[in-house]
Amino acid sequence: MAIDQSVLSDANIEEHYDAKGGDHCSEWTWCHLSGWWRSDMVGIAELVPKCLTQRELTGLFGNVHHVNGLTMHRNIKRAFEAGQIALIPLPGHWGSSDNLRLKCIIVDQCIREQPFHTYPGTGLRGVPRELENCELVFLNGQSPCPQFLYFRLILTYIHAKRTSNIVFTSSIERKAWAWDYREPQVSIKTLGSLVRKVADFELPPCLYPSNADLPNIFLFEHEILKLAKKLRYSLPLNQPAAEPLEVDQSNEDQEDDYCCL
Repeated sequence: MAIDQSVLSDANIEEHYDAKGGDHCSEWTWCHLSGWWRSDMVGIAELVPKCLTQRELTGLFGNVHHVNGLTMHRNIKRAFEAGQIALIPLPGHWGSSDNLRLKCIIVDQCIREQPFHTYPGTGLRGVPRELENCELVFLNGQSPCPQFLYFRLILTYIHAKRTSNIVFTSSIERKAWAWDYREPQVSIKTLGSLVRKVADFELPPCLYPSNADLPNIFLFEHEILKLAKKLRYSLPLNQPAAEPLEVDQSNEDQEDDYCCL
């Protein structure tokens, strides 16, 4: 059984974050990194790939019931899911949903100056460089599941390792991560075995949350093999190289794509 799609629906996630503009501006949707945009410019960026079943999710994280996404401008979403940008925790703000603060970093330096949207009425184009070190803004204090964000970071690291992105991987490996989990939330045994089968290397010790192991939660070997096969063909793992971010040329001259409230 796949992850409950009602938990993953766009409407469910938008409601969770109060990301719709309200009665008088329902056509606007909040991007956690770049503010209000016309709703057709915003999508749901997934954290854990939707191909995971409920059993696989439970075998990694125990009984987790949480929304699996963030609202993002569609080109930021595309870069995030392709492993070109990543979200990392601010120190001391990782272990629980009620204390979570995140910032954006650029993983693929090739996209730093690639335009990804146009500011209405100015002709000026926004570039990913402007997002680096920007903190995500949660309008109602609701934030995504820390375990799901952690798993997305692991997938991004694997992709960077496989594409020889030494700048990013070395920065991750040098960092003294403090995951700050308040209680066990990850099956270290399953995660380590999964990474070896997906990427054929060991995950660096610094990327394991040492105080968060779920020793009695695991997937069987055949389940891990099946999950690894799915992940090898999931974004961002199968992306050979960065592609230019798409600027919506048809909307460049419109005044109502972006709203700064």
